[in-house]
Amino acid sequence: MALAERSVTEAPPPPDRRAVGSSAPRAGRPAPPGRRAWFGRALTRPRRVLLALAAVWVVSTFDLYFTLQERAATHFVELNPLAGVLLDQPPLAVATFKFALLAFGSVILVTLRRHSVTELAAWFLLTVKIYVAVRWFAYFDSLVTSKVDPFITWPPGG
Repeated sequence: MALAERSVTEAPPPPDRRAVGSSAPRAGRPAPPGRRAWFGRALTRPRRVLLALAAVWVVSTFDLYFTLQERAATHFVELNPLAGVLLDQPPLAVATFKFALLAFGSVILVTLRRHSVTELAAWFLLTVKIYVAVRWFAYFDSLVTSKVDPFITWPPGG
């Protein structure tokens, strides 16, 4: 009879619904020891998106610097037609165009930073920017060592 009275008068305990950043360990899993537990909690998705975007801005700044340094060279060909037209303008126009587009995209990603697809987009953008940095390295390496690079010499064989 005590069991019947208890089930009628008391509600079952609520399910474990901790906040996303909660420090309480999960049921059935031991908490990771030491700094690893802190590191995992500190780098939440919004922070990872901001970290990726900060790295994108740094690499983009170097990309702009290298583009502006090479724009006067006769062997340099800008493959982006809009940027090619802007390279004939003062450097401030190129910088304004590049950073305005980068700021517009960053605002979108920061606004949606809590979504997983946004994190993937930010890391993909960083990957593309790192690829551009590697291409700059190959470009300058070919200038120094006089190697022929099909991505730099256009048309091929010319």
